[in-house]
Amino acid sequence: MRLLRFVSRDVERLCEITGTSLTFLTRVGYKSFNRLGRHRLLAAFEVGTERNIAPDTLRLGFDGLRDPYTLLGRRLADSPHVVLMRTLEDGGDPTRTEYAERLTEGTLSQGLPIRFDEAYVRERFRTRDAEIAGGTVLTVKTITIGGSRYILDGKHRAAHSLRRGAPVHCVDVTPIIFDGDFRYFNYVRPRDHEAAFRRHLEVLGPVYAEPAAVKAWPRQPGGAIVGALADLAKH
Repeated sequence: MRLLRFVSRDVERLCEITGTSLTFLTRVGYKSFNRLGRHRLLAAFEVGTERNIAPDTLRLGFDGLRDPYTLLGRRLADSPHVVLMRTLEDGGDPTRTEYAERLTEGTLSQGLPIRFDEAYVRERFRTRDAEIAGGTVLTVKTITIGGSRYILDGKHRAAHSLRRGAPVHCVDVTPIIFDGDFRYFNYVRPRDHEAAFRRHLEVLGPVYAEPAAVKAWPRQPGGAIVGALADLAKH
């Protein structure tokens, strides 16, 4: 994994220039070079916003990591992100947190292992703290499955809000689970290594096992099939 840090910048640049994405299996799980504008991709699947949600009801979302490393389904309140926020509040050393360790080892998310930038982290903490103190309700993007909300984007914002006793707005992007690429990377490929990715398969298996009508998975939200499947995922 440490080798990835040395080559990642050049490979990321090449993938961006060519408009390609490269996903590969490592000892800790799936990693990707150039995830092709994940934020823009999620925006295409927004179907509404639920306002003023208590952050402690949220869970961490899909990270493509093997079972010994994955944070999928962990309560936000028990996450490395919340511990990081608490450490920053208390004036502790954030470089000695589980968050920093996971970030540098590549076990925090599907992102590549990177160096923990303490100055940047402290600056972002101060900025968000000022926003929350000023009355801004921060926004996260979530998927709802089986009555649980999983954070796909905004774990740091949710963690900071939780520590400050503030709510968040949850933008619902549940239809993305019926997108072919999402299903392939989070369910189909892990299914080829079932013993290593049981957690991902446990969460997504019931969703994909339900209707026979989903043999042709829509790549964009909208339409009767996606609407019906999104309803199924919420129950």
